[in-house]
Amino acid sequence: MLACNTRCLQLTDYPSVGQKGLEMPTSIRVQLNGKYKDVAWLCDGIWELPAQINALEKWLEVNKGTLDKGRYAADIGYSPRVGACGGGTVISIAAMQIMVNIGMELFLSEYPPFENEELDHDSEK
Repeated sequence: MLACNTRCLQLTDYPSVGQKGLEMPTSIRVQLNGKYKDVAWLCDGIWELPAQINALEKWLEVNKGTLDKGRYAADIGYSPRVGACGGGTVISIAAMQIMVNIGMELFLSEYPPFENEELDHDSEK
């Protein structure tokens, strides 16, 4: 499994991702006074879902004691893995329990494969 922060993709033509989201596809936000405020950005340049779920779980475990109950949103922007034939990862019960305890919803935002991803994977062969 890829670990976050191991490679970086140069992403363009996806304005809906947002400026930070070009490099950090996993965002965590909290709603305060009707507006969402950034709490954290995870997974610098890693758009594969298994690595992002792993990073989110680690972040939740490390930060669970400092997060007040509220209205949080974790948004994982991912791109399908080149050559994926099934499988993936699981969101653990422990992570889901932390999310329930703090009031966090999970959004999974799928993006089409990026050109640079195909080039990166071809160079790994």
